[in-house]
Amino acid sequence: MPPDEALFRTLREPAVTARIADFAAAQRWYRKKGQARKSARLEEMITLGTDTERVVLVLLRIELDGGESEVYAVPLLETGADPADLVPVDAVGTPAFARAMLEIARSQSSSWGQNGMLVGARFDGVGGLLDAEDLGPELMAVEQTNSTIRYGTRVLGKFLRSVDEDESIELEFGRFFAGLPQRPPVAALLGAVFRRRGDREQTLMLFSELVPHEKTGFDLVCDELVLASSRPASEPPPANERLVAFVELIARRTAEIHIALASAPERAGFEPEPFTDEHRRLLLLRAEKRLARLARELPRVAAVSGRVGARLRALLSAPIDAVRIRCHGDYHLGQLLFTGTDVVVVDFEGEPARSAAERREKRTPLADVASMLRSFDYAFETVLRREPASEGLDRARELERLYHELAGRFVRAYLAATTGESFIPRAPGEVFRLLELCLLDKCLYEISYELDHRPSWLAVPLAGLERLMAQQEPETSA
Repeated sequence: MPPDEALFRTLREPAVTARIADFAAAQRWYRKKGQARKSARLEEMITLGTDTERVVLVLLRIELDGGESEVYAVPLLETGADPADLVPVDAVGTPAFARAMLEIARSQSSSWGQNGMLVGARFDGVGGLLDAEDLGPELMAVEQTNSTIRYGTRVLGKFLRSVDEDESIELEFGRFFAGLPQRPPVAALLGAVFRRRGDREQTLMLFSELVPHEKTGFDLVCDELVLASSRPASEPPPANERLVAFVELIARRTAEIHIALASAPERAGFEPEPFTDEHRRLLLLRAEKRLARLARELPRVAAVSGRVGARLRALLSAPIDAVRIRCHGDYHLGQLLFTGTDVVVVDFEGEPARSAAERREKRTPLADVASMLRSFDYAFETVLRREPASEGLDRARELERLYHELAGRFVRAYLAATTGESFIPRAPGEVFRLLELCLLDKCLYEISYELDHRPSWLAVPLAGLERLMAQQEPETSA
């Protein structure tokens, strides 16, 4: 539809833009809840839909204290009321918006905005799924930092709420995997919608294969934990064959993905890099900055902050004999789709609270391993929270035993599958030093994230950090 300049001028009025910014800041997908907002302005407006059901897609740039800025994509339902009296209503779940975005990708067409245009692209690696007839849209009610739309039974659309300045990280991974001789166990990329301005393209929406699956890895592990730990106290501990088999399966699939990500050094942005002294200093600086902030705000972190800081310095004091590669970056059980016999990994966009530059950095793949171990912890806590208080102690003891068993199985299976790879240190002691570093860093990230977004879950990473420190004698060497 043609751009509406009068509407754009109205939406750019400070009071109206402020209402849109307040609306965005209240949503789960808003990434900077812990930072003060300095100003907001509209950078783009594109009108989609039909004459009877119009959606106004705006790109909102929010300036934060400290000099950072973020761009958010917000589709608003046009109600016919005076725009100056706008009460923002998110239109991402409307058929008009969902169908318009799919059609732009499917037909590789365009739609003009005030300062650029939407353009579509398709990648037909999986049998022309975008051309299927039964692609009725349905907004999925999942707790995510993006908005997910199911189109029929074979296509998944992900509308990116936080918009990178260039091509999205997940699109980079999708292109990389598509170019390999054999694709690892990841969902296939089908198409995308960009906002183009000059020679720059910002990814707004991705379409991928909707993998038929029974449940997510998180749901599977929780269900199996309930079965494994619900036996009477008089019975011997169960063998947990299914749970162990699943954990070892995901360890092998994790290894396959990392090996694939290290396999094409000629691909720009995916070249393995050494662990330099400069990178070790950068990791320490970031971890200490996050630790200092959390110690100011949380007494439980303050109580262990001296030991945590000393341990971080000790772990990063010596060179690391391994290369760094691109990694999943936000690897947890919820990113695994269990098909009944295998798993497929999704959502290669990295941790939502990290900047795009940081999410693009090469890392040790043991960061993904640590992230999965922390996800086991969340699964165990989820099961415990379902239990009556009277059963909590016995269940907690059984689950703690299971956690250590499964964590050990996962790490051993992963290391067996990556023996000799350049991203794994040759010395076993160095492997576990690097894994401990990743676990500490992940706990600090989780504490920060839960503090800003999900305070009811804050106790989980806090307890994880305390357990890590309880396993160590205080160290001051560095």
